[in-house]
Amino acid sequence: MVMAIGVFVVDSFFVISAMLLTHGIVKKLDVSNLQSDQNREPDHGTEESQARKESRDVQMTFYLNFGAKYVVKRYLRLIPMYILVFWFNKTIFTHFAVGGPYADYGINSRTTHGACQNSDPWWTPISFTSAWTPMGQKCVPQAWSVSCDLFLVLIIVPVSVLLAKRPQIAFGVIVLLSAWSSSLAWNAYTTADRAKMIEITEGHGESISYALNDLSYLYTSPHYRITVSLVGVIAGYLIFVEARERRKLRQDGVKNTENTHIILKVMNCLRHPVVTVPITILSIQPYVSAYFMVEIRRSIPLEDRLLSFEQTNVFYRVLWAISNGILFIRMVTDWKDSSFMQFASGKLWKILVKLNYAVLLIHIHIIHMSLWSPTHMRMFSMSRAFYDFFACFSMSLPIAAILYVIFENPIDKLVRKMIIN
Repeated sequence: MVMAIGVFVVDSFFVISAMLLTHGIVKKLDVSNLQSDQNREPDHGTEESQARKESRDVQMTFYLNFGAKYVVKRYLRLIPMYILVFWFNKTIFTHFAVGGPYADYGINSRTTHGACQNSDPWWTPISFTSAWTPMGQKCVPQAWSVSCDLFLVLIIVPVSVLLAKRPQIAFGVIVLLSAWSSSLAWNAYTTADRAKMIEITEGHGESISYALNDLSYLYTSPHYRITVSLVGVIAGYLIFVEARERRKLRQDGVKNTENTHIILKVMNCLRHPVVTVPITILSIQPYVSAYFMVEIRRSIPLEDRLLSFEQTNVFYRVLWAISNGILFIRMVTDWKDSSFMQFASGKLWKILVKLNYAVLLIHIHIIHMSLWSPTHMRMFSMSRAFYDFFACFSMSLPIAAILYVIFENPIDKLVRKMIIN
């Protein structure tokens, strides 16, 4: 159940990330196209077709360069911090302890000298291999999400650019990619080792070891998360198009904006209570199940439980991502002026967002030193999970703040200056 909940939580991040990335891309491309149209002189005479061809070539070059810049900027903003933490783990942290090295991290006991000393080569941070390497064999176990993010950006950016240029074709590509990703995920879950899947669903014995080693690819492989990222792409595009169309209608003096553009009709449907209430319930159901339905699940026959586990991690997660996308749309449109959203956009949360990436990469060091021994992982109860992780998160913040000021923020400014200017 822990593995299933982890899948949903991380999927939520990828939905948000894709939504924000797509919204920024289509908005900038729309402004650039508007400026290009305003600066273009009308074509006359026999040179009109040649001028149109040259214009299309210029637009194609612009779109390709724009997409490439977004990918490179994302890569350069994430990789330097990853390299720093990887170097720290490999050269310092593995030898940090009086009683012995932290080389095996507790979850890397299958390797001879731990992942940092044996499994992970020096070029791991600059590649995408962390997304496919078992978590128990990584020098920075949590870095799989970084590689997964960079892999998904290679899909999100081209699709977003295509949405801005040819939305009909883009939606066709989204459908095909989603079907391909879901079929791969279903095949992976249904062909996985049944005995190890049983251990994971039971939640005892070697379940943690299997989840972090033998079956970790079910959790970390990016091609199983393409569908949920594309849900975020669609959400970001819907937010942009609705704002653009409503702005145009206001400029034209149209008062009834409900039944004009197809996107406006779709957005009005998503706001209906018949949609909002079920998707709200759907978005919190996995957490309720994790804490209150454990005994009920154990009373279900084993084969039915395995089938439920497979369906949950393939099909239900897509529905859950869609429910997240709809809620995020409501948050940034209808609910943006609510007291909750005003609180969530306050200075405190903006600071925490800036420190989020550094916390992701260093929090596990605090967990290792606080909860785990150098040679094996200490299991903790569900009742202590929230307290333990909240304490580790709080202790990570000061270190993350220092890294942000002296390393991450200067690198980010340099990347922006190099890529944007």
